Amino acid sequence: MNLRKFEGPRTKPRRGDIFDMQIGEFRIPGRVVSTSMVVTGIPDCIVVYLLKPVSTDWTPDDRAPLQVNNLLLPPQIVEKYAWSERYFRTLERSHFGPGELLERNRFKIPPNLPGMARYEGKYFDENGDESDASDFFGRYASGSHGTVNIALSKALGLEYRISDS
Repeated sequence: MNLRKFEGPRTKPRRGDIFDMQIGEFRIPGRVVSTSMVVTGIPDCIVVYLLKPVSTDWTPDDRAPLQVNNLLLPPQIVEKYAWSERYFRTLERSHFGPGELLERNRFKIPPNLPGMARYEGKYFDENGDESDASDFFGRYASGSHGTVNIALSKALGLEYRISDS
């Protein structure tokens, strides 16, 4: 796995939080968009933005990398495990500033998602409301630090393994 664990305290994510992760030699900033999305019956899924890599000395005081035009991937849905196991490290509790939040976060129902066949190919937002089609959308399925590892590794051109074993 390319995603590395951090040392230090565990934190519970909150909307607006600025966090980071380390994957390979890249430092990736992120934002917590929602902590209450329900995905295929799983409550409290977390919608996050994963942004383009920053330098190792970057601090959240520099808000430019947090703009949505710097998204590396479409919005992602993850579980709290990424924080409890310290793959994601909260840097600052914050609110969204201008240009830091998409007007609407869209997710597409993937094929063969159990119980969702009638919605296959449709788009929904983080509130569960059906949405217009979009060229920029995440996958409507609960993910983990593992799915983030794969998506970021692909986006950054890194070889990846599913696990370290």
